[in-house]
Amino acid sequence: MSQDSSSVGWFSRLKSGLAKTRTGLVNLFTGRKLDEALLEQLEEQLIMADCGVAATEHLMVRLRKEIKRQNLGENDGEQVKILLRDALTDLLRPLEVSFDLQRIKPTVMMVVGVNGAGKTTSIGKLAQHFVASGHS
Repeated sequence: MSQDSSSVGWFSRLKSGLAKTRTGLVNLFTGRKLDEALLEQLEEQLIMADCGVAATEHLMVRLRKEIKRQNLGENDGEQVKILLRDALTDLLRPLEVSFDLQRIKPTVMMVVGVNGAGKTTSIGKLAQHFVASGHS
């Protein structure tokens, strides 16, 4: 089955857009001064990365409070990156639950996410982990 040029173009544009979002978040703090413009750009990047409005608002409120509490200055962009990592970890930690494969057999999992989010890679890693743990 061949793909027409419009579907190849669409996929290329999608892949390029996802790469820009990833690069935007990773490189946001490199050589940047910590100011309101940086925080606004971070908020925009989180929304574009599908973090969600409520989660983004929660993260930005927390970051602003921590920046003020720690009295961070314009040269502390790298510290804000660490604060963001910690805030994201704390936000996601309650969602972490153990997975009981013995409870119900066969076990069925549904994996949902946007294109390019890593669903197939995650499924492969889960399968490898389960096989290594003695499951089939």
